[in-house]
Amino acid sequence: MAPSSCARRQLDASFWRDADPKLQAAGWQGSVQAVRRYVRPFRQMTAAPPPAPAVPEARQITSWLLRRPGSLDADEQATLAGIRAPVRTRTPWPGT
Repeated sequence: MAPSSCARRQLDASFWRDADPKLQAAGWQGSVQAVRRYVRPFRQMTAAPPPAPAVPEARQITSWLLRRPGSLDADEQATLAGIRAPVRTRTPWPGT
């Protein structure tokens, strides 16, 4: 159960009373409000976001690039297409 707004303010106050000197000692020059703005969307989440898919090892990607496209299974082709997609969308160098 989520704490009430009053209880949350008390938690915030006690957290900042302890954390603010530590943050400043570590070199933080921002304000408490900046941290609150950053944390606000995370409080609204009901669960942690799903992790990003793991990037294949460079050796595996190189293997896919050097093999004939027909010898790759559907999963390998899809993964390779996803890896190559950002490269194909870059703009060419000026003058080329």
